Amino acid sequence: MTPEEVWECNRGYWRLGPRASRERYATFSTSDGRVKCAARITRVVSVGVVPSKGEVRYALEGEVLKPGDPEYDRLMSMVIRPHRNFVYKQVM
Repeated sequence: MTPEEVWECNRGYWRLGPRASRERYATFSTSDGRVKCAARITRVVSVGVVPSKGEVRYALEGEVLKPGDPEYDRLMSMVIRPHRNFVYKQVM
């Protein structure tokens, strides 16, 4: 998959906390921790409620980073510890 396809398939339908709106970047990685897509978050939007739980779900809006972007090399070279849930990464 291209990074753009990874972004489109994975950017939405998350249960996110309040700090999600303050994050600037997101990465999506494979099960072995290799980052396949890095994106700049421009907005977090509500995309619906899970009826059985009453919980709001969110999607990320933004742009996939490309080579030449100042953050691209740093984020794409990260190794992310495998996990099941969305994890925030502090970006300075």
